[in-house]
Amino acid sequence: MNSQKLLENYKDYLTLERQVSKNTFLSYFSDIKKFLAYCDKENLNSIKADNVSLDKYFWHLKNQKLSPATIFRNMGAVKNFYKYLMIDEKISKNPTETLRPPKLSQKIPKNLTMMAMEKLLNFKPTNFNQLRTLCMIELLYGAGIRVSELINLQLEHVNIEENWLIVFGKGSKQRMVPMNKKASTLLIQYLIEREKKFINKSPQSEVFLNNRGEKISRVSIWKDLNSLAKFAGVSAKVHPHLFRHTFASHILEGGADLRSVQEMLGHVNITTTQIYTHIDKKSVKRKHENFHPRSTEK
Repeated sequence: MNSQKLLENYKDYLTLERQVSKNTFLSYFSDIKKFLAYCDKENLNSIKADNVSLDKYFWHLKNQKLSPATIFRNMGAVKNFYKYLMIDEKISKNPTETLRPPKLSQKIPKNLTMMAMEKLLNFKPTNFNQLRTLCMIELLYGAGIRVSELINLQLEHVNIEENWLIVFGKGSKQRMVPMNKKASTLLIQYLIEREKKFINKSPQSEVFLNNRGEKISRVSIWKDLNSLAKFAGVSAKVHPHLFRHTFASHILEGGADLRSVQEMLGHVNITTTQIYTHIDKKSVKRKHENFHPRSTEK
């Protein structure tokens, strides 16, 4: 079977059988397309590849000076590809069983300070776009949701009376996320203005819409967030995921337990959530230095 046909079959497996998310599909498909192109160039039959052949491929990626994270992602894609070949009975032995991914350095995510968040949340909007952006910040920071969850949030999945959102995370997994009363109040204000703006139109059912009444895009959100940050006097370059990081670090600093934060963020594995404890430890060290009698002695 030639590489093109193999790639088409793998595409069907990802989209029809596994029904992976759009981002996962694009990542896997791109990496495997690159891998199969390498196999063709090296006259290597991907179906007959062994662990030695695959090691050579990953050395090839390393020689391109790719980051460990990129190599890690490519390795995951290749492992998934050979898992598919096993399921489809194209191979009888999986050559990726002995592959060991590179060790990734754990990066501590950045977050905004309480002062920066107060500047943003106390900003007084003067038009519909600013009100919409401020409302998005309230939900990104107040509920810790992902930007994809924000973009796809439907009107029917908002319970303002009980202060709950129903969101669909990675792999279309549904979870209920609490939001604070301030977020609910601003959301009500936004929805009233949203109804006025589109009263003579037929807007889509998503909560956050662009000026044409269609689902807002990631690019628009990024631009609007940075525009509002400048108006509010926040110098930091903001992006949607920054508010999710800030939510996690601030709520842990406030005393929330790790398991509850994991549930709110929708992390499958608690080790993903544990990275935020490093930020919390910084806070603990500051408090130690500020309040311990030995630390405050001159």
